[in-house]
Amino acid sequence: MVYMENEIKAEFFMERDYEDVARFGCRVGRKQISFFPEIEISEDGVYTGPIGISSTILSLEPDEIKAVRQVFEENNKAMSSYFSVIIGDEWGPTPKSIYESVLTLELTDEERLKVQTYISRFTYIYLIKDERTGYTKIGRSDSPLDRLKNLIKQDTLMPEANNFTMLFAWADYAYKEKQLHKQFESVRVRGEWFNLDASDINEIWDQFSYEKDLITGKSKNDLYEESLAKWDSDQEISNAKENTIN
Repeated sequence: MVYMENEIKAEFFMERDYEDVARFGCRVGRKQISFFPEIEISEDGVYTGPIGISSTILSLEPDEIKAVRQVFEENNKAMSSYFSVIIGDEWGPTPKSIYESVLTLELTDEERLKVQTYISRFTYIYLIKDERTGYTKIGRSDSPLDRLKNLIKQDTLMPEANNFTMLFAWADYAYKEKQLHKQFESVRVRGEWFNLDASDINEIWDQFSYEKDLITGKSKNDLYEESLAKWDSDQEISNAKENTIN
């Protein structure tokens, strides 16, 4: 990637050391600025932090600094994903699109396989509510909104129209769905549908680790209040729970 700022040419590079470990940076003329992560080594493993810019950037002219920062920002996602997957991981569950960005880099076959294996572990866990029955579906999908649309299209011969609502969704490991199913087995109605109450939603919400919901963009607090309101204010749903709809 090459960036031009007032005829200043800044070029992103990825090189490898003698152990074949990647090294990132930016070249401006004959000058070279390194990009590197904060790395913490503990008994539990290696954890990578935010990517930083070498202090040698301070030796550049203002236009050169601007060009280097532009190169850094446009490649930060790919670099962060590389260090997170290849060296260590402190990110936890993150949207696939973040990790997929690393595939734009010149990876070795071993690194590419590791990244693709890592990506395959991620999906979205979602909660969809059936407003007619009050039951909640705990499921997983690479596209939760498409799953919601498909649900709405189903059961078109039922006497009442479908009324499904996406409560919230978050990126997580695929096995998380089965963990939640097991956790709420006592209130399972059928398949992936559960008779959850506000306290159950609260338990699940505590495992939802993002400030903003990935689907709606709403804040975690707003979504939580909206979810609770559905149980607190809708008496029809409470009545409908007495009748299982096949």
